[in-house]
Amino acid sequence: MKLTSYARLLAYAGLAALLSNLAYGSAFSDSVSNGFMAINDFFESNQYEAYASIMDFMFFSLLFISVYLIGVRYGLRQAAKPEKAIAILLGILTAFLLVSSGFSIGKLVPYAGWLMFFLLFLVVWLALKGVKNKFYRLVLALLVVLLIVALMNGYFEDLAIRPEEAVE
Repeated sequence: MKLTSYARLLAYAGLAALLSNLAYGSAFSDSVSNGFMAINDFFESNQYEAYASIMDFMFFSLLFISVYLIGVRYGLRQAAKPEKAIAILLGILTAFLLVSSGFSIGKLVPYAGWLMFFLLFLVVWLALKGVKNKFYRLVLALLVVLLIVALMNGYFEDLAIRPEEAVE
């Protein structure tokens, strides 16, 4: 069985992590637990606020570089090195302009719920491919999404069906 270069790299990184743990002289689970505790303390004490701008810049850079690379591939029908370089530079510049103007990913948090509703609707819409009429498919997808959201929020908790009442 031939390993790819990524699998080899992952195996070497795992081996290095295990060997460094042996040199440290503690159990692997203790090291992992201490690492998670350090990450938890970092977020609980709001130490990330000092790095908020760089995190926003990295997020927006990756987002816009991806979008521009997709645009180059479909818009120009070719993605040679110069086009890729231009897309990368445009992505970095767009991220820089957004962050320098004070825009943050934190401003998008109130819209996360709407994004989840849309993604749930999209999954249900794709699952209902068998319905040929688009209007009925839309109505059925909306009703299924509303039912799923109602079930998840516990709107039907007080609804009780007692078999002894149904028999009478």
